[in-house]
Amino acid sequence: MDLVKLRHLSDAQPSQALAEGRQLLAAGKLSDDPAEAREVLRWMGRAALLLSDDASIAEVVLRLDGLAQTHGDTVAKAYAGFLRAKRLDTQNRVREALAEALASADLLQDQKDPKLLALSDLNLCYAYEGVEEFTRALPLCERAVERSRAAGDAYEEAFASNLLAEVHLNQNDHAAAIALLESARDRFRALGEDSMVVSMNDNLARLYITQGRAAEGLELARKAYDFDRSTGRTSYAVLGRANVARALSALNKHEEAQTEIAAGVEEARLTKMASLLPDLLDTQSRIAEAAGDLKLALKSLRESNDLDQNAPKQANGGTSISELESRFAAREKELQIRELEHANQAKQFELAAANAGAIEHAREMSRQKLILTFASVGLAALVVIVGLLFKLLRVQKKYGAELSVQALRDPLTGVDNRRALFTNMRALMSPEAMAGEHALLLIDLDHFKRINDSHGHPAGDAVLVAVATQLKQKLAGRCTLARLGGEEFAVLCPASGRIAALAMAEELRIAVSQVTVRDLPAPAQVTASIGVAVFDGKGSLDDWMRAVDRALYAAKARGRNCVVEAASVRVNVAEPALASTRI
Repeated sequence: MDLVKLRHLSDAQPSQALAEGRQLLAAGKLSDDPAEAREVLRWMGRAALLLSDDASIAEVVLRLDGLAQTHGDTVAKAYAGFLRAKRLDTQNRVREALAEALASADLLQDQKDPKLLALSDLNLCYAYEGVEEFTRALPLCERAVERSRAAGDAYEEAFASNLLAEVHLNQNDHAAAIALLESARDRFRALGEDSMVVSMNDNLARLYITQGRAAEGLELARKAYDFDRSTGRTSYAVLGRANVARALSALNKHEEAQTEIAAGVEEARLTKMASLLPDLLDTQSRIAEAAGDLKLALKSLRESNDLDQNAPKQANGGTSISELESRFAAREKELQIRELEHANQAKQFELAAANAGAIEHAREMSRQKLILTFASVGLAALVVIVGLLFKLLRVQKKYGAELSVQALRDPLTGVDNRRALFTNMRALMSPEAMAGEHALLLIDLDHFKRINDSHGHPAGDAVLVAVATQLKQKLAGRCTLARLGGEEFAVLCPASGRIAALAMAEELRIAVSQVTVRDLPAPAQVTASIGVAVFDGKGSLDDWMRAVDRALYAAKARGRNCVVEAASVRVNVAEPALASTRI
């Protein structure tokens, strides 16, 4: 039996792959060879997924489970689990998919065959990518590539490289993603796998669009769509059509772009491709916005957010234990400062009285020469007391100054706190300080609650410290950094001007995305949304804060991991992750 041919058909002509696989199984030729039978079923399952054929997927899973039960074949049982996981992922049930993939991978841990171990790594990478845990997905994909290469399986190595490229794309490493996809395409071309070459070109099309190569991306996307449609690869055809729409929008062909993406969204609904809908709707929103159809843009964006954010979210008023402790510590230090200030005033009065007494005593000694010796001793003692009082006052002033500094610092990260930020803002808003336009950047870490929920608040604190350290290094004294509470930071740039402020915001957004806290139970990838507001001397502090808060909210609504300026909205459809927009 030619498994290489069946593998080829599973991607190039999935309907034919299903038909030939059923013929082999029906003929009874594989009844005595469960290993061959499960490989046939594996490629039949891939074909059924490409066709979005639920009935065929259920058939393959049932056959694999039967094979596992009849022959005690744990590999067949793992294959069935991986297929179930991928189907769950297409239904946007990504957490269930991850659980199924983990259970199936566990069945293969005792295997020695590097191909099976590579397959296990590949499916786990796919599942972790589905739940957006890219730092966990990355090493699994890299190991799948290495194990496939060690096994001499060029096809699986190229296939794993394609998934690894998707992980790099989600981590905004476009250069690495393009290099991997072009390398995978060359391997598939050398193997004569033309259908996989088309798939790699379709994936490259989207990246080329983000790199300003829209015309080249459009040509690749159209060829991929035509091929996928002619071979019945429904899910790939929907994705290809979305890439065609993105390229048309980037080329300012808005009407054609809207028609293409609307057809793609409708087909995804009809074929129940739930996992594709959030991205398709987000793309439709951006294309509609570029075309000036703001009503459709808002409608699609809301539906995308509803689908993508179906997990319970923390209430706006929620407060973590660590934040309550921080507030208590700050309040306690304020009270200590007040007590020290009162004590210092009392010591100053006491010191003044002592000085006056010493002077008066000296005068009295000059008038009473008979008791000069006793007066000298008393004066010396008084001088010692005065010196001690001065020393004590100096120590208390130093301690008070230290507490004053601590009251203006965030106890967790060591940067300025909310009180320090507002003090600095008020100083900049005075008429004598208006030498230029001052900029305020409001930074909020995306999906931070997931880190606390997954790894606990100590892990979340470690991420906050790492982000603050990275931001301080990038600012290098040019602007001041403050933590407002929770996962929210602010950067105040005196007299920076609008252009420099936007450049600074983009630099900080990229810096946050490069933060990795490696001593956590699982490495955490962090991104941030940033709002920017420039103060030109008009309005109040509250007006300034409301403007930057609205800009941050707009950045969240635009899909997170982006910069939005308070003024107007202009979204680059081709590259939302890198766009700096205005509201």
